[in-house]
Amino acid sequence: MIIEDDRIDREIYKGDLYVEPTDLNQLVRDACDSLRASIPKSIRLDIPAGRELPPVTTDSRQMRQVIVDLVMNAVEAIPEDAAGTISVRTRPMEVGAGSTALVTAGRYVVLEVRDSGRGMKEETQKRIFDPFFTTKFLGRGLGLAAVHGFVRSNGGDIQVDSKPGKGACFRIFLPAMHHEAESRRVAC
Repeated sequence: MIIEDDRIDREIYKGDLYVEPTDLNQLVRDACDSLRASIPKSIRLDIPAGRELPPVTTDSRQMRQVIVDLVMNAVEAIPEDAAGTISVRTRPMEVGAGSTALVTAGRYVVLEVRDSGRGMKEETQKRIFDPFFTTKFLGRGLGLAAVHGFVRSNGGDIQVDSKPGKGACFRIFLPAMHHEAESRRVAC
């Protein structure tokens, strides 16, 4: 099925999605609250109170899974025997025509997940969104590929900044809603 929206040209959605105006701050709080028991006590999960954001049009179940995947990847990037910090922040952002961001000019809501972990080499960063690519002994390499696909299907994009020994920062840009949209179920 193809959906048309003022911010999403013609995207193909697979599966059964419920697309609705979503408060990203509330999703971050809910997802991170449910993760706290799974995170080692040596890792501090920092979720500052986010500024008020315009809603984004997305499937909240899928977006919650994106947050969980990014936070759990950050947890795994911090060595088991080390203390660390994971910061999850949101903010509104206006991207101008001359910006270095990967997205087109417009209003966005940015989700940022930053960790104090091992960081990544440039070669690894080039492949992290490839299906089945993993740096983990028992990994399957599907988490970040799925995150990338979902974000792109919502008219957004991801930037990754990382250096070995300096941690990593994943920034997701999602188009901000310009007007009230109706909730709708999409099935393929």
